[in-house]
Amino acid sequence: MEKNKEEKIKELQDLVSKLKKQREQGLIISRIPPKTKEAFLQLATDEFCGDYGMTLKWLMDDLISGDLKEVIAKITEMDNRLRVMEAKQVAGESQEEKKNIKKMCSGKERRIGRNG
Repeated sequence: MEKNKEEKIKELQDLVSKLKKQREQGLIISRIPPKTKEAFLQLATDEFCGDYGMTLKWLMDDLISGDLKEVIAKITEMDNRLRVMEAKQVAGESQEEKKNIKKMCSGKERRIGRNG
């Protein structure tokens, strides 16, 4: 008899620990507007075979990636502007260098600068 009680106690302890683990991994959300809840459940059923965790992950990834797309677009735009400015600066410097070079009758080029 005592073994039965010990076994039942052990089973109950295992069940409690299992439920605690499940509860730690779970998420309880209250006060969800009915239409939003229906839409979420429908999306989970249609796209993720009722897997609410994957549905939530997909929604979060989409939300985050949408914001990231904006940031990446702005960074790309700034990078393009910087490249144009650098190209103009390099072009201006090379034109200035060409102005400071004179060709001699012999064909040699001589740099004319501030130091002569």
